[in-house]
Amino acid sequence: MFTECLTVVLLGSVCFAAPPSYIKPCALNDPKYDDCVLQHAKDALGFIVKGDRKLKIPNFDPLEILELKPEDVPHDSLAFTLKDIKLLGFRDIQLEKLVFDFKDNHANMVFDMPTLILLGKYDVTGRLLILPITGNGDVNSTTVHPRITYNADIKYVERNGNTHIQLENPTVDMNPEHVYTNLTNLFNGNELLGKEMNDFMNKNWKEVNDELSPPVRQAIGQVVTSSINNLFMTATRDELFPKTL
Repeated sequence: MFTECLTVVLLGSVCFAAPPSYIKPCALNDPKYDDCVLQHAKDALGFIVKGDRKLKIPNFDPLEILELKPEDVPHDSLAFTLKDIKLLGFRDIQLEKLVFDFKDNHANMVFDMPTLILLGKYDVTGRLLILPITGNGDVNSTTVHPRITYNADIKYVERNGNTHIQLENPTVDMNPEHVYTNLTNLFNGNELLGKEMNDFMNKNWKEVNDELSPPVRQAIGQVVTSSINNLFMTATRDELFPKTL
């Protein structure tokens, strides 16, 4: 094994030595290769969720995010910002599917968890679906069984003559059973209008979730990608996925 340093835009400068003990290889010619990858990833997930300071992997429960803003909502439709966010529930996450396809250079993962809770501050103005909305205060949102599908492209990078696997262009989709949301201090603290808006959001939770969840999903995808890439930099492609063991 070797030690090397890599500057990561999102997480800073990281120096890599030997891979953690929970990272284990799977042979490409193993008839049960897919089963091996899935099982080893399941075994490692509990360690990864707790974070790893040496590898700049954050603690995922809670996963703290300073600020989120949507990038694809029209300016005159809806403007909202989330700040001081805490995402809770990742300690109970389960990995259901994991595929590293080196022919098509594509990675696919499917996760499930009982609940994903978002706590933080919000600021919103504009129109949500068909209703005007304005306010700033606390947000408390609970997503029930947010089945999470992660996809990314696989690329290869050279470091000191060694080939490493990295993931890029991540996308994250969620297919929840239900979403419950409560915003405080809507409409300058008007309790009647605030209750009506919260009731409207919870009655139309699917449509509201489609409109408001993209920045949260994008943030999760970025953190997952950075964490996996940091792990992948601790060993070469051939060490992680040799032809034979």
